[in-house]
Amino acid sequence: MKEKVTVACRSPRMRELEERRGLCRDLMGGSNAMIKAGRRWLPQHLAESEVSYTKRLQATILSNFVQQAAAKAVGKIFSKHITLRDDVPQAIVDACENIDRQGRALDPFIMDVSASAFIDGVSYILADYPRLDGVLSLADEQALKIRPYAVHIKAHELLEIVTEQRGGECVITRIRVMEHFCVPMPGSWEYAEVEQVRVMMLDGDSVRWELWREEEEKDSVGVEKEVWVKVEEGVTSFTRIPLVPIYTNRTAYLEGSPPFQHVAELNLRHWRLTSEQTFTCSMQSFAMLGGSGVNPDSAVEVGPCKKLFSKSPESKFYYVEPTGKGAEIGRIELKAIEQAIETVGAMLRVERAGQVTATAAAIDSEETNAGLKAVALGIKDSIEELFMHFGRMLGLGEDAGGEVVVNTDFGAPRGTDVGLNTLAALNMAGKLSDLRMLAELQYRGELSPDFDHTKNADELTVEAEAMPEMPPAPAVIPPNVRATHASPVRQSPPAQSAAKP
Repeated sequence: MKEKVTVACRSPRMRELEERRGLCRDLMGGSNAMIKAGRRWLPQHLAESEVSYTKRLQATILSNFVQQAAAKAVGKIFSKHITLRDDVPQAIVDACENIDRQGRALDPFIMDVSASAFIDGVSYILADYPRLDGVLSLADEQALKIRPYAVHIKAHELLEIVTEQRGGECVITRIRVMEHFCVPMPGSWEYAEVEQVRVMMLDGDSVRWELWREEEEKDSVGVEKEVWVKVEEGVTSFTRIPLVPIYTNRTAYLEGSPPFQHVAELNLRHWRLTSEQTFTCSMQSFAMLGGSGVNPDSAVEVGPCKKLFSKSPESKFYYVEPTGKGAEIGRIELKAIEQAIETVGAMLRVERAGQVTATAAAIDSEETNAGLKAVALGIKDSIEELFMHFGRMLGLGEDAGGEVVVNTDFGAPRGTDVGLNTLAALNMAGKLSDLRMLAELQYRGELSPDFDHTKNADELTVEAEAMPEMPPAPAVIPPNVRATHASPVRQSPPAQSAAKP
């Protein structure tokens, strides 16, 4: 029987995209999400009992390489603050101080949206404006400091996007968003979970909105059933649906696919093999008890304080101990998977004693970071598009918004620790000037980009003049070093002959 289509159903395209995101999303949920998924990601063996499978599943701990990869990518982009240019209107700058009306400024809000996009391939921001009671003029709104705000919509919350070509431009004409929240029940400590669908539709030059909720209703024969009912509707002053995408792996307009899908598939192999390896080590830590000439129907309890008896003189008890070869093969395979993940850039780079592996250097190379720079520039464009929607809502003009700067300087480290030590040695030997040494430190990122050499020299002069002159310290000769420039030693008189004259 065909499922009844309601306002809460995903469109076929959104359903297809969600199926691709399942693995990455469960991996991001950690061990708990993977265990909850059960047989979807960890198959049960044909001869494995339900009890054994449950124990093996619950004993498996996830090594979350996808989470590491996403955290590293986000950390690189947001290692420096987003900079607003001078052409950003002051009203928009003020709105960025609490951009989501939940206390977050622009940087942490965009960072959270981008982190979600690195899992799903795309995430969304909906620009909105507070609902006002009564008719207020623009001057009244400015006096009350009413500002637009941003709402983060995750990929799985978007049920539908409908677009069409208008005047040579692809325009969003309808979206449906699923919203979840809990409300306290009056007169008790219980909470009610509420699901509602927000619909926004472009109707001519204005945007209409509707709010749908699921309610219980009785049919003609008195049977209760859940139906979706429109509970609110209205018209906004918007001229277009203010939905802004942030892409990390764009596949089409307003669509994306997980950028770390290949890492996720390797991570799944690692998860399954870890489960097998953990179970194998557990089994090989305790030898299997065997017996010959023993009645198989009799139950035997085995333990360190138990004794085994048999009435048959032919019976024997013995232990069957594995060689451990299987555990060794599993360990080698796990290592191979981890190296494959490192190759595709999922492992966080760890520097030890200034030595960087060739694989780690390749991960942080300029070529590898080219895609990440493209993502950062896309985030910049999305923020500027969001600001344009803010400008329209504030009545500042159709294209008022301004420009922002997002960090793209996260290439390979310039130089190595060995090279830094060499430069220091040259400076100490007088072969490299202090000014050139400071320039090299600034180039390598050891000093901040705004470090001023001239100002630093002036500060050193002021500090030297303010410091009181100290008398030179006396030279101290270590006791195990022979003095070569000591004062003359007093000569003793010549010895007299012991013979009598």
